[in-house]
Order: sequence, then structure tokens, then C-alpha cells
Amino acid sequence: MRRPRTLTWRIAGAVGALSVVAAGGLAHAAPRAQQIWQWVSEPQAGFRPWDQALQHAITGVDVNAYLLTDRPYAAALIQVAHRGIPVQVILAANPYDDTAAVTTERHLFAGTRVHVRWAPARFDRPYATDHAKYLLVNPGHRNALAIIGSPNGTASAFGGWNAEDALETTNRATTTALAATFHADWTDHLAGPAPRRALMLSPGAQPALRALLTAPGPVAVTTEEVGDVPTLWSALAAHHHNARLLLPTSAIDSAAAQSRLKQLERAGVHVRTLQTPYLHAKALITATTTWVGSQNWSAPSMTSNREVGLVVANARIHRQALHWFDRLWQSARPWH
Repeated sequence: MRRPRTLTWRIAGAVGALSVVAAGGLAHAAPRAQQIWQWVSEPQAGFRPWDQALQHAITGVDVNAYLLTDRPYAAALIQVAHRGIPVQVILAANPYDDTAAVTTERHLFAGTRVHVRWAPARFDRPYATDHAKYLLVNPGHRNALAIIGSPNGTASAFGGWNAEDALETTNRATTTALAATFHADWTDHLAGPAPRRALMLSPGAQPALRALLTAPGPVAVTTEEVGDVPTLWSALAAHHHNARLLLPTSAIDSAAAQSRLKQLERAGVHVRTLQTPYLHAKALITATTTWVGSQNWSAPSMTSNREVGLVVANARIHRQALHWFDRLWQSARPWH
């Protein structure tokens, strides 16, 4: 079977500040020591970006995965650990009662050198879980590299079934913040405010996401859920005909979701659903910025889960993200 073409773009540039990270021009052959930004989309990329990142492991690997049941991913982590490089993995203890996944994860890493811990107890209760999805290679090193986005470590994410989005970067502010977040969760401490200067973290992401929505101009949103986050829906509705909302078909099953979508439609928001591939991606593309992450538009995702997102203000990333969204939008249908 022919390997799908990887749609990625490397960008070198300067470190930005606070939530929005800025970057500069294109550099396809940039070495790992340079700052790079790379857009990753599924089902085009497959596991290749993660595999290539792990090949550059020198000092360590940190993974936070809501689900990690993909055998090639597990095998790549085990191989890095076998080389004597520390590999630490945080997994969700209660991935919404998916006990089969937990059993698979236990089996995959049993007897290996990969160090696995379940997420802190505060993310192991009703309506709270560790839903983050990121890979951090060489944390604290000048060659640190991160991939942050929507893909779980599953065959669905990497095998061509899902639409996913992620950003790969060596931006120092981002990798430093991610290392601090991972260490806090690994040691069962609060992440605190410092990582939030470079990352959009949950619990507590809703104000930052709403702030992005206050920017004027067109807005394109993908989310897997139509949840109870009225301030976000109101901010989206304020864009009227300049707003597009793309959902998986399964997101409109409930009466509450349909009521919310009718309100948005009355405000002028364009709403479509996508049947295939399954829309697992989470994105917010404004007139100038691109956000990707693990957050869905739901109350638990904003207020009680561990979630990680990233905002980038870069013209090239923005164009590629919008092109990716537009292709999915063209394949989608009006929601009713």
C-alpha cells in the first residue's frame, strides 16, 4: 500500500510572546537546532512526523496521550527507551470508560523500559480526564521538539480514518512551557501560570479561546463536540456570516446540539458536517492566527480536563491551515 504523501511545511523564525507565538519565513531544510514550525494534517501525514521526531531523541522523550494504542507508536517509544534514553508517558486512566484501551496500553508497555504513569487524580473523575495529546523530544535541550494537536496515539489518527491537525515546533518558549506542564503532571503538581504564557492550557482555557474569537474578520472552527460553552458560541455567533463551523456528523445527534446550531444559523453562521473522514480535528482559524490543540467546545474540556493547545500568528501556517479547512469544508454538507 502506498504511503500517503506528508503535507507539512517547515518555517523558521523568531520567538513570540504570551499566547500567540510568531514566526518568520520558509526553510524546508532547516536543521533541528533552528526554530521550525511545521503544519501536520491527517489523514495525509500518517505516523511519519512522530516517527521522524523520535529519531532525533538524544536526552529524553515525554508523551502525554489520552489514548496510546497504536502499535507502531508504542514500538518507536520502546525502541528509544531501549537505546537508554529516558521515555516517560502519561496516560488517561479513564478515557471515558474505554477499558479496552487501558488494557491494551498496559500490555504494550509491560516489561519495557518505558516509564508509564496514569494522569493525576484530579484528571481521573467524572467529567474530568487527561485529554492532552503531545510529544516532546529532548525536553530542556536546545534541540527540543514538540508536536501538539488533536491526534491521539491510535490507528484511527495515523491510519487514514480521521481528519486531524497538529503543529510541530522547536520554538523555545513552546517546548519550555510544555516541559514544565509535563513535569507538573508527572509529579502531580499544578502547572501554574508560567506555561500559559506560551500554551493554551485547560483547565481554564475558555477565556483565552474567547479572546481569539473577539478578533474581527472571518473565523473557521472545527470541534468534535457541541457542548455547553455559551460564551464561546455567543462569540462565534457575533461573526455572523463571516463564521464557518465544521463538525463530525455524530456531533449533531442530541436535541441540545441541534438547538444550539439553529441559534447559530439564525445569527448567520454557516454550519456543515463531515461524514468521512471522521472529523477529530480541533482548530480555530481567525483572520490572522491559527489555533490547534486538544480542546473540544465542551464544558469539561474547558474547565476540568487537562488539555493543551497552541496559537500561532504566522502567514504561512495560516494559509496552509485555511487550505486544509477549505478542502474539508468542500467535502462537507449543510448540517440539515
